[in-house]
Amino acid sequence: MTTKAELRGHFRRARASRTPEQRLRAAQRITAQLTALVPKAAPTVVYVGIRHELPTLSIIEAFLHRRQPLAVPRVEGHLLIPARLHSVEDLTDGAFGVPTSTGMPLASPQIC
Repeated sequence: MTTKAELRGHFRRARASRTPEQRLRAAQRITAQLTALVPKAAPTVVYVGIRHELPTLSIIEAFLHRRQPLAVPRVEGHLLIPARLHSVEDLTDGAFGVPTSTGMPLASPQIC
């Protein structure tokens, strides 16, 4: 049986093997799919991709452009709080070096 740590390592290596261009193309495809699938009024949470993760700023910008109620995860103690985001410029360094927002919690979000 594969352990959680082994799975994480496998996927970390797989993400790291992709070129920046491959990650950007994937982000563009996913942005188009999500904006078509997620209702405009639905409160939504999107993580902010770092290092070799999928760059999610295009998703965040698309949702903000259409005035989607949007949040990014914020760590508070042992909890992940969906912190409201009004602008990409409002992103600030958070726990573990992951960008976050200092905004108020977003109620009843969709998770992307």
